Amino acid sequence: ETARAAQQSNLNLAADVDALRGALAAAQATAVEQGRVLSSLQDELNSKHQIILEMQHHEGQMEAQFLADQNKLGQMEALFTADREHLASMLVNKFTEAQKLLMQRNEDVDRFQRELVIKSDEAIQLRAHSQLQALNTSKKQVPPRRKTRASMGAIVNTGARTIEFPLDPIPMAEVPEPSTESTSQPLLSATPRLAEVFDGDIDKLDKVLNDFAQL
Repeated sequence: ETARAAQQSNLNLAADVDALRGALAAAQATAVEQGRVLSSLQDELNSKHQIILEMQHHEGQMEAQFLADQNKLGQMEALFTADREHLASMLVNKFTEAQKLLMQRNEDVDRFQRELVIKSDEAIQLRAHSQLQALNTSKKQVPPRRKTRASMGAIVNTGARTIEFPLDPIPMAEVPEPSTESTSQPLLSATPRLAEVFDGDIDKLDKVLNDFAQL
């Protein structure tokens, strides 16, 4: 009975040993599988870590490029501002010079117009003085005595808007018809320069010319 019990105990122990061996083999297989999975996870972790490092490096490059671009943009903005201010200053200077030149030209035009008026007045005065001298000269001539050779002669048109009649005119065989057209030149004519002096006022210019002709 004791031997049978011992044998049964051995059988039970052998079964337990076999079970433990099976469990150990299963545990070893599980450990191997877990090791393989762990190795795979480690490889994946290393790969992702490398990717993270590359991304960080790329991010650093992008950040450096962004800073460089931002710095370049700031330089370009400063240069553009300087160019714009320089261009604005140059335009203001040119506009000021053009305005000064225009004012100078206007002053020259006004001066030329004043000189034109002065020269026109001088010309009118010179012509009037010349006509007055001619008139005074003709008035100062002493007429010849009557019934002398000097007092006899034909009627002569001197061309100076006057006609000389001798004291003893020689009678003409035929009296010519009076001419409707004047052969003498007017003292003044309505030239474009005189028209500019009177600002194109033809009526005023004609009145002045008629008054001067009457004088």
